[in-house]
Amino acid sequence: MLSSQTLQCIAIWLSAMSSGLAQPVGTAMTTEASTSAPVNSTEGLNVTAYAEEPSLPIPTATLNTTVGSTLVSENSALAPTATSNSVPVSSTTTVLSPELSEINSGAMDWVELYNPQENSIDLSGFALVSDDEMYYFTGDCGTIDAKHYLLLVDEDAENPEYQNGNCKLPYGIKTSGHLELVDPNGDIVDVADWNNVAYVAGHSYAKTESGDWAATSTQTPFSKNVFTDEITMPTVVDFSSGLYDRDIAYVQNPPFGSITNVHLRVYSSSSECECWQFQEAHNDEKCDCTWDDVNEDETSRDLTKATMPCSVSIDVDDEPEFWYDNVNAANSSDRQPRTDVNCDVAVRGGFSRESSIKSYNIKIGKTIVPRTWRGLKRLNMVKMPWELTGGAITTALYEQFAQMKHWNGMRTTVANLTVTVVDPDSEEIIEVLNMGRYNLFENIDEDALDRHGQAARTLGGDRLESHVYKLNEFDFNWKDQYDNMPAVIDETDEQAMFEFEYRLEAKDSLSTLKLQEVMKNLNDRGNMSFVDAVHKHFDMDNLATFVAVNVLCGDIDHSAKNSYIYSTTGTDKWYMTPWDYDASWQPIMDMGPQASSPQRYQDHYLFRGILFHDELRDEFYPLYKEKVRELQEGYFARDTIEGLITKHANVLEPFFQSGKVDRDVLGIRAWDSVESTTAEFDPVKMNYNLSPHTNVMGQFDFITGAVQEFTYDDPPPIMFDPIFVEEVNDDDTKFKLYVNPVFSPVDNHLETVINIYKNRPFDEFVDPDDSDSIYEDRFYEPEWEDVVLATTVDPSVVADVEWDNRFVVELDCEDVEECADTDCWVTSYTKDVVTGERSAGGSVEKQARFEGSGCSF
Repeated sequence: MLSSQTLQCIAIWLSAMSSGLAQPVGTAMTTEASTSAPVNSTEGLNVTAYAEEPSLPIPTATLNTTVGSTLVSENSALAPTATSNSVPVSSTTTVLSPELSEINSGAMDWVELYNPQENSIDLSGFALVSDDEMYYFTGDCGTIDAKHYLLLVDEDAENPEYQNGNCKLPYGIKTSGHLELVDPNGDIVDVADWNNVAYVAGHSYAKTESGDWAATSTQTPFSKNVFTDEITMPTVVDFSSGLYDRDIAYVQNPPFGSITNVHLRVYSSSSECECWQFQEAHNDEKCDCTWDDVNEDETSRDLTKATMPCSVSIDVDDEPEFWYDNVNAANSSDRQPRTDVNCDVAVRGGFSRESSIKSYNIKIGKTIVPRTWRGLKRLNMVKMPWELTGGAITTALYEQFAQMKHWNGMRTTVANLTVTVVDPDSEEIIEVLNMGRYNLFENIDEDALDRHGQAARTLGGDRLESHVYKLNEFDFNWKDQYDNMPAVIDETDEQAMFEFEYRLEAKDSLSTLKLQEVMKNLNDRGNMSFVDAVHKHFDMDNLATFVAVNVLCGDIDHSAKNSYIYSTTGTDKWYMTPWDYDASWQPIMDMGPQASSPQRYQDHYLFRGILFHDELRDEFYPLYKEKVRELQEGYFARDTIEGLITKHANVLEPFFQSGKVDRDVLGIRAWDSVESTTAEFDPVKMNYNLSPHTNVMGQFDFITGAVQEFTYDDPPPIMFDPIFVEEVNDDDTKFKLYVNPVFSPVDNHLETVINIYKNRPFDEFVDPDDSDSIYEDRFYEPEWEDVVLATTVDPSVVADVEWDNRFVVELDCEDVEECADTDCWVTSYTKDVVTGERSAGGSVEKQARFEGSGCSF
């Protein structure tokens, strides 16, 4: 029912319309002109209309608010009076009307109407009523063509077609609300009520074919509405039973097997670039840059960053979905990508920047309508040039992640990127570059938390504060630079931003107070012990799942980077979230079978503390082994993984044929599922170029065997951390070594054996003989005759040892005099005193060079 304020507003509007005093506030767009006079116009059509200049009193009639009923009765004071210049008024004549089709509340509000009629409709006299505010159709939005859509947009929209202001709403669309479409007679011809529509970014509220209203699976401005029964919109985020993902995130994805075509248009040069990593610190000043500058941005670890304006259009299997001309028409066959600027583009990634084909970050403009494509404001176009299957492993893993408890996944989409480079002066096309296959990743930010049902909200649907960080070099250990961490990150302070984001990047709230709390509590700077802090701030199931997944994938690249952490209002817990698994089941970054153990995480402050404290270790380590076993029997079972990789690889196969850029430039070949089933991994072939493409499942089997040996059998840990050699002040007869402590997973007593040896046989990896493997090669064991000094240290009896600090070993220079005239090196291993078992030697990359270190020789 209309409020009394709305009824009064309509009455005044009717009077004003009849007297010709109404001033239009906005309009809506159509792009195809009608060839016939619009229905409801006064040009030769006998339809209900208003007299040109009637004199009407202020209305006092009671109004009927039933949809389809007439608000203005024939005998009402509101009824218009015909004049000699007017079209005769007939209260029984039907006024053809469009219908409300879709409503979006959130990033750039909009309301969509649709004309189902065979003729265009003149919207003069129609109004869209929200509470006590009204919008009048006029100008560009004065007509809606047959079978066309029409969009009324947020007043901040900066699309070129909305610059005259005709199509801009004078009011915002709330997360809960009520809209009425009223015709010139005062009849309510359509109504929409909605509640918490903006709960998940990228969804809208729309009319179904039956005429009911429901939440959509994704926004579809200018297109047919899309629904799904899988959407749920929880009002409370409950972590009491642990973390789990929600299907609401994935219904927005294009259908499996489809190809999303991303068309990027850039100028060869532009004076509207942004050239700084932290643009807010430079008052958003613009600079000159070229497309080459963008592609030659080689690092994300400095203050510069080349970001160029662009235009992006998207279709799915050639069906236009985003930023196309002529999309207003429901049945248009002539839809071309638009050329207006609607985005910014920059190179993304770390190590992947070295690839000949880059990965890109495409960010849709904040004031563009529509603001999102299938809920995404940012397109993470990830090339994955070194994954042997060209992305199939990663997408298969994320399909599993989405179903796992105490874990969550991420939306991934197979995309083809085409870049059109245009001359800025002549507008002529310089070149069209088909960049081939990409994985289009969901951006982890506040909207992603919404989509995955992990952002706390009020009962009214308003989103509460959440905290999301991407880890670069961060393990919760307190560093000196954190001493002056501000309560709120100042984006205009470039140096402070650089120092902060060198280790972790804020993706949501800029407040650091909640992050500081957990860090202080873990580092003896709060009011609780490390053990109590872990219990308060972490979910052990989530931590155990995190380590189990990484170990089973044979990918060590996640200890203090390449993952996310997040927390939300209503919980003190922080959760590890996955990212970047392109090195799974291949030897590119693998530290060998020894890495298939949680001991690899002893160089991580949080996990080192967990493995040291009995109370935490006795809970975590058995739980970790349980997660490994559950995954191996379920989501990571061999047949399951092979079937998933094959399924995803079949979609990618067209990209890896001869003549395609991924095959010709990156050398990626199509997946051979039959050969992969029987192929055995040969660890002698140590690098990407030598490791056969079909070895993925062979490597899977190799790592599975390593998990048995290095997880289930509880061996003593390997020294993964580097050893540091220093001189002793004012004493040239001694030197000292700094070694990180490591701890037995089953609390057996350990000794650390330190070897100083000469004649290091290589400075780089070399092909080992047939009896060795690349893994044994990386963990070098010196020949005994080369050992200058072997010393055994019991860390438990070293006076100044602490679990979170290196212990110091002081040695005499005279014991290593053989190193006076030759290079010497330091390595170590651990020995389980209870079982007598010893670990492998330290990694070659972590061995320290001994260069005298203050000794008199």
